[in-house]
Amino acid sequence: MIGRIVFRVDANQEIGFGHLVRCISISETLTDVTKVVYSTEDLHDFIEGQNDAHLTFNHLTDSHRFIDAIKSDDIVILDGYQFDTSYHNMVRSTGAKLMVIDDLANQPIHSDVIVNPNPLIESSNYQTSVSTQFCIGLNYALLRSPFIELAQEKEKTKTKNSLLICFGGSDPLNKTEIVVNAALNSSIEFSEINIVLGPGYKNQLQINELAEGTNRAQVHIAIDASEMAALMARNEYAIIPCSSIFLEALTADMKILSGYYVDNQKYVYDYYLKNNWFADAKSFTETDIKTALPELTKRSISTNVIDGKSMGRIKKVIQLLARENASTMRRAVLEDIRTTFEWANLPETRLYSLNKDDIPWINHEKWFIKKIASENCWYGILEHDSKLRGSIRFDIEDGIALISYLVDPQAYRMGFGTLLLKMGIDGLLREKESIREIHGVVMEENFASMKTFEKFGFELSSSNGMPLYIKKLT
Repeated sequence: MIGRIVFRVDANQEIGFGHLVRCISISETLTDVTKVVYSTEDLHDFIEGQNDAHLTFNHLTDSHRFIDAIKSDDIVILDGYQFDTSYHNMVRSTGAKLMVIDDLANQPIHSDVIVNPNPLIESSNYQTSVSTQFCIGLNYALLRSPFIELAQEKEKTKTKNSLLICFGGSDPLNKTEIVVNAALNSSIEFSEINIVLGPGYKNQLQINELAEGTNRAQVHIAIDASEMAALMARNEYAIIPCSSIFLEALTADMKILSGYYVDNQKYVYDYYLKNNWFADAKSFTETDIKTALPELTKRSISTNVIDGKSMGRIKKVIQLLARENASTMRRAVLEDIRTTFEWANLPETRLYSLNKDDIPWINHEKWFIKKIASENCWYGILEHDSKLRGSIRFDIEDGIALISYLVDPQAYRMGFGTLLLKMGIDGLLREKESIREIHGVVMEENFASMKTFEKFGFELSSSNGMPLYIKKLT
């Protein structure tokens, strides 16, 4: 059962509205949950217009007052460049679970989960807690529900030579006006030009004057996600920056002209350009746009880049954080011997074990008693809602802890394998400070375990011809 989802995010004409829109995309996936936005900016009117998100808004007079509002069973989501490591620590000191949405990987982050849709970033780029879970790459694209639906549609009906122009919620550098002028004066005869202006855009009067001078241009002001998705679905071309809106355009199978002009767009710009997903307008100067426009019309569509399942993945991560709030990790005791024996002899367990034979009770009894008494073994049991869900064991030698874990099959399908690894690592390191590395050996056909190790930034190596996952501690 998820308690409150608490978003801490700011948005205004200077910093834009992208961070807020990403939080709204997460909110839309969570039903029957209390969801609250805290901000030092007055976002009431903007949030009121997001009917599908069902958000409550609280206006902060000071950013640090937010800490006093957090409850220990909350799941807190931070999105913004102003939240530093000390702020992360203050949030976590309340006992709440923390998810940080990050674009840059340029500072230590202390959180339970890091979300970064940038496909160029790797978990090794981050300085963070050993048990932090990573949600990195386009499989975690933060998209509002109309764009998720658009990604799942196989065919889109396009209006020939139609163009969409949008530079986000505020466009403080007024790239919109430069692009509109270039499009109107281009040798390309666009059949229609749809100009989308955000709620923070300050130069609406100039854009209206440009549009009134032609019968091809139409201005759309502060439209909602459904209207934007519908526009993208029927427009053939898009001129947009390498920001969140780029991912939305990819769901609509558009031919894209793009570029970057702020530092946080540089990483995705490099990756998207390398993959040939857009015609390059560089920094959107008038000259750059005129040079790139002819290439736009010759482009092919980049399809199947977004699979339409990213928000489902994010939802599962949040549900797992809620389960962690209702779970405990404790040391194994003698009373656990029968349950661990049954788990060890499950067909699913034997399938992925080096020795496929069933384990006799007498062997398990001697082995179990020896393990729970050993100083070189940390043996944990995961409990959730008063039920035993799995066990995790770390055999320790020369500062290296070798993992072995067992999960009830039904619990594994609910994500308890991931939770077992996270809480097991935390339990180990609370008691064994001398650990230098954590290792996990996996059968080649055990894809689920491979994915679990990858979620926590384990690096792939090999041992005796088998996949070996290594997490080095610093």
